[in-house]
Amino acid sequence: MLAERFRKAIRAKALSEHTERGYLYTTARWARWIDDNEPEVGAWEVGSHHVDDFIADIIEATSPANGAHHYRNLRVFMTWLKRRNQVRVNPFDETEPPNVPDKLTPVLTDEEHAAVLSTCSGRSLLDLRDTALILLFMDTGIRVSEMAQLRVDEVDTRRASSASSARASESGLLASGTQQGSR
Repeated sequence: MLAERFRKAIRAKALSEHTERGYLYTTARWARWIDDNEPEVGAWEVGSHHVDDFIADIIEATSPANGAHHYRNLRVFMTWLKRRNQVRVNPFDETEPPNVPDKLTPVLTDEEHAAVLSTCSGRSLLDLRDTALILLFMDTGIRVSEMAQLRVDEVDTRRASSASSARASESGLLASGTQQGSR
């Protein structure tokens, strides 16, 4: 019943489906964790140490970034519970979000770029398609999800650019090749 009310409250805020799924997944994971680790604890008795233990278990099983993600999602749920008088105190008032260390993404060398491109050096239509996709990845830093959603009518071959709804620049234009300039 409470989970359904929370889902409807999220829906009433007109948040994205992705955000809604994330919040609901975290709250379901929290409920399972409480059942498995602290079955005698009721909603009124949840403390900051429960949140810390839950997040620590997630970090141990996955990563600090994933722990921070669940921390933010669970904080939304607990704030919602407090506003509706379902808990006495919001345990997040006494917790700190986990530290997420910067994670450097390794960059391919020129030789590695050449090796990747050599895998599709033929003249078949598939080789040409693969070469175009790899060059777009290399030249723009486009994400896989952005690439998968890219439509032919969004590619401007004269300007060597493509429209992207996600990142790259404020206009959503991803420049490719030598016209890209500095980013």
